[in-house]
Formats: sequence, C-alpha cells, structure tokens
Amino acid sequence: MHGNSNEKSQEALESACRTSFRIRNISQKATPNNSVPWWKQNLTILREKVNAQRRKCQRPKDNNDLRDHRKEQYLATKAEYAAAIRKERYTSGMSIAL
Repeated sequence: MHGNSNEKSQEALESACRTSFRIRNISQKATPNNSVPWWKQNLTILREKVNAQRRKCQRPKDNNDLRDHRKEQYLATKAEYAAAIRKERYTSGMSIAL
C-alpha cells in the first residue's frame, strides 16, 4: 500500500517536470560545439598558441632582449591568427569586417 503511493507521487512529479521544463533536441542545434558556424579546430589551436606566446612574452622581467624577441614572435603569431580568422569568415560567406 505504501509503495503504490510512492509510485504515484513519482509519476506525478515526472509528469509535472516534463510539462514545465522545455527539453531541447540536441540534433536541432546548428553548431554543436561552436558559437559561430565558421569556427574551425585550427583556429582553436592557433588561439591557444597565441595565448602561450603572450604568456612567454610577459614572463621575462629583467632580460629586455629576450622580452623583445618573444614579443616579435607573439605579434607574428597574433597576426597569423587574425589572418586565419578573416580567411575563415570570408570563405564561409560571412564577410564581416573586423
């Protein structure tokens, strides 16, 4: 007798949740892991590379020559990353100006 009431309350709770919570179908989402459809895996790798170069650039405090060399590397990597983003946007038909 006690188990039957628990089952009824469980069913009522599940029914209330199904009607009140919106369940989104995963297959309907256009871009499953990307915020923009033109984003590619190579851009993620380049972004990580740019961030690593920036951290390396900021690390040396006393050695100005090393800091300048790493800054040049960072700026070159950053320019490569920006160019790759512009290229992906252009080739995907979303020619949005930076």
